[in-house]
Amino acid sequence: MYKVTIAIPVYNVEMYVKQSLLSALDQTFDSIEFLIIDDKGTDKSINIIRNVMETHPRGEHIRIVDHGVNQGTGATKNTAIKEASGEYIYFMDPDDLIEKDCIQILYDIICRKPVDFVAASHRIVNEMLEETSAVVLPDVSLEGPTALARYIFQQKGIFNNATWNKLIRLSFLREKSISCIPHHRAEDVWFIFQVFYHCNNCILINNKLYSWRVNTNSFTGGIRAKGFTKRVATEHLEFFNNEKKFAGLYNDMELYHKVCDFIIQRCFASIAGVVISRSYSIKERALYTKQCMDFEALDRVKLNKLDPVNKRYFIIAKSVKNMYLMYFCFRIEYILIRLKNLFKQ
Repeated sequence: MYKVTIAIPVYNVEMYVKQSLLSALDQTFDSIEFLIIDDKGTDKSINIIRNVMETHPRGEHIRIVDHGVNQGTGATKNTAIKEASGEYIYFMDPDDLIEKDCIQILYDIICRKPVDFVAASHRIVNEMLEETSAVVLPDVSLEGPTALARYIFQQKGIFNNATWNKLIRLSFLREKSISCIPHHRAEDVWFIFQVFYHCNNCILINNKLYSWRVNTNSFTGGIRAKGFTKRVATEHLEFFNNEKKFAGLYNDMELYHKVCDFIIQRCFASIAGVVISRSYSIKERALYTKQCMDFEALDRVKLNKLDPVNKRYFIIAKSVKNMYLMYFCFRIEYILIRLKNLFKQ
């Protein structure tokens, strides 16, 4: 049995995958399984990996799991959790890089003080691997149930909300049934939301051990360049609905309200992404706004315990201004369309 599994999902990354895989293979730490999830891309990525397997001294420790058909990024992470044989799992994207001592540093920390996971800081780099910025976490140990949730939602602490750059105890993920929504490409969101609740203890460190390459061809890069597509917006609705139901597990009312506030703010951010997108008609934008602002799942769980005056206050406070903003955007666009049609006539 390996001590660590480095899990790398692979789909159409032939330009980057060799460099990424070699950075994993060059780790100073010995006991690593390199788990490749082949999500059936159409380029030469897997052929490149097989060539590395045949030529690299650690090639025998690379294992490829064939998905058979393309299933999506969320499904690749779920497969990795199921298939990994290491005591700990480390997710890594196939166009990113890690420092040579990355796993050694994280493993040493988690051995000294057993926790659910250790998360490191990371660099943000361009296509030429030049550092453009960084996300630097504080050196902090968070202990006790909901400690991580309090740090995120109440203290608004710095945290990396991606699946990658964390050494996670595999039994923690399996025991708590933490997984991604299989067909999602923004798979991190629901995964990390579950981690917030279930984590009993974790350690954050300021060592920059991961280089996140901002790739315009990636899913995240595509959103930045083109805005919200209908698929992106639909995925947002799906994990919002999951989060609204899941939020009721928080027993502390103050923390519960903070979690709800977090969800609501992200709902409005998603609405804004749809409002400015050219993929939607005015009617579709109005419908999406209505669906995002359906907070009944929150109300039924805990809000009904509040007195009638305050029951919806924290929702209404966030909603009223944004409702007027959405309505204003819809009306302006409607007027512009009418004017455009008049000029055509």
